[in-house]
Amino acid sequence: MNLPGLITTETLLGKCYPSKKWVIEYKEITDVKFSVSFQSILNISKLVPVYYIQHQFQVNIDDESIITPVLDGYDYEPYTKEQEKFRDGIRDSLFKIGYSELSVLELDEVIADLEFSKDVKIFGPQVTVEHALFIDILDLCED
Repeated sequence: MNLPGLITTETLLGKCYPSKKWVIEYKEITDVKFSVSFQSILNISKLVPVYYIQHQFQVNIDDESIITPVLDGYDYEPYTKEQEKFRDGIRDSLFKIGYSELSVLELDEVIADLEFSKDVKIFGPQVTVEHALFIDILDLCED
C-alpha cells in the first residue's frame, strides 16, 4: 500500500496469517517540551470480506516533574483530520469491492460454542470475532 506523505509498514510479511495488517504513521507534531505521534492500523481479513481500523496516539513529554513521560491511547474513531481522511478513503475503497467495516463491539463479540484448546492460556477460553478472523488462533502459521 502506498500512501503519499505517510509512512506505511506492512506487518506479518512472509507468514501464513488470516489477515493483512498495515501500520500508517502520520507527521509528528513537536514543541519544545513534547511531541505527539499518530498512527492508524488497518487490518483486513483474508477469510471473509471484513476489516477494521484502529487509530492511536503517543505523547512524549520532556519534563522532570512528570512520572510517566509517555501518554498513549487508541480508539476506533480518528484523532486527527489526516486519520479521518485515511479512514474515509479506506471505507470508500473497500466498500466498493464488497468489504464491511467491523466496530470494536463486533470485534469483541464472543463466538458461541467455540473455545480455545485447554493449553491456550493467553486469551482465555472464549474466542472472539477478532481472534477468529484476524489472529492465528489455531497456531497454523510459522513462528
